[in-house]
Amino acid sequence: MLLIGLHEYVINKVMRTKSNHVISANKLILTMFVIFFISILGIWLPKDILSSGMSMWAYTDWLIDYSSGFTRRGLSGELISLLSTFTHPRAIIGFLSWFIFSAAVFGYIRLCIRSINTLSPILLLAMLFLPSLLPFYFYDHGAFGRKETFGFLILLWHLWLLECHCNKEVVNISEENFFRAYAKRLLLITGILLPVHVFVHESSIFLFAPVHIIITYSVLRLNPSINFRQILFYLVLTYMPVIIAFLIVFTFGRPSFDVAQAICKKWELANALEVGEYDLIGNGRMWALPGSLTALSWTLSQACSLTLSLSAVQFVVWFLVFAVLGFTTAYFSKSVSRSFANNSIGTIGKTKTTFTKHYSNIMCYKYYLIPIVISIPLYIMGWDFGRWFAVSCINYAMISLSREVNYMEFCFSIKKRVGNSFFTKSQLSVNSFASDVNSRLHYFEWVFLLLIVFFIRLPHYCNSVINMFASPLRPMVRLLLHLLN
Repeated sequence: MLLIGLHEYVINKVMRTKSNHVISANKLILTMFVIFFISILGIWLPKDILSSGMSMWAYTDWLIDYSSGFTRRGLSGELISLLSTFTHPRAIIGFLSWFIFSAAVFGYIRLCIRSINTLSPILLLAMLFLPSLLPFYFYDHGAFGRKETFGFLILLWHLWLLECHCNKEVVNISEENFFRAYAKRLLLITGILLPVHVFVHESSIFLFAPVHIIITYSVLRLNPSINFRQILFYLVLTYMPVIIAFLIVFTFGRPSFDVAQAICKKWELANALEVGEYDLIGNGRMWALPGSLTALSWTLSQACSLTLSLSAVQFVVWFLVFAVLGFTTAYFSKSVSRSFANNSIGTIGKTKTTFTKHYSNIMCYKYYLIPIVISIPLYIMGWDFGRWFAVSCINYAMISLSREVNYMEFCFSIKKRVGNSFFTKSQLSVNSFASDVNSRLHYFEWVFLLLIVFFIRLPHYCNSVINMFASPLRPMVRLLLHLLN
């Protein structure tokens, strides 16, 4: 007995020491990411506010307003018009872009901090530095400042809403009261924030609405008192404002070229644009105005013609980009979900590994593959493939890092409820590392991840195969293509 006790003491001591080393490594990785973000902020913030650092497409997209009638994406321009009485629109747009993006970054960091005792260093490194996640906006400043970043804040708010209920309220209230309280707070998202985002940028209906609907569906199905038809009815009723907002924009929000030109002239008179003369080149008036203003009056056929004009080589390259980065994002995000399950659920017997793998696959299907499929119309109507793909990846990563979403998905996947309520503080507390942290990490996983992090990039639009590579590979690829030509 003495030897057994001594053996257990040594094992526990080694495990605690290893856990402390892993926590220290995770803190170092988080610190590196924060320093990385602050350095990017220091480089680009002055340029975006004081000069022309921001992309013309992103900048002009913020300027679209209702000065010449109702038009899609015009709500943001009304805000800029209101604030432009105090300072130059470029400074306003630069500040707003960085404020929104910084809030999203630190909300994401907060999710990682909540998981610092759960994730292994390789998982945390992947969640922070994969080029398909937040660093996408670090590396490609042409994609920065786009209005889809506001959707990240709405999703973070939804996850925080679940966190508040699960950690503070649900322990002492019934399930019926929980769903009532959740529904009330959800109205802020479905009745105000998401419709506003649709009026700011209509792509929100494809990029963000699906994940919110799936989260709500997952919460509702945990209530045994309602059936599937009732859940569908509630989803339609709750998200009807978002649907109505999109139908209004889609039906009445496509202006003529003259309206887009009038908006352009308005901002030119306000010294927000230096347009000069409008050269009618390309396909009629298709490329006549600067930046996003030139695409404002495009028809669906004109928008689709851009994608259809891509060469076979470009399609193959993008397929490879999506295959490599898509697999990498799914692989590490699924590992994050399994880490939560292994820690917060507890031991459920020999079938634990089978259950966790099944549930992580369900998470991938629901919050990654289905939203990507729903967003396919955006790939058909625009060139910014990388932006749409990055949004889907970041959404999935945020949800994978949410302890509450992971727990409710796992509970439903094993059809097991614990105690009087499906959420308790004890079930959501995470004080130990997942089993995969205690196992030997495969060498090729580290090598593969580091190669992706250092040498692969996600271009935000279809311009060149070279943008897929980072330095020093990019000059080498450029030289190889020159020799082949």
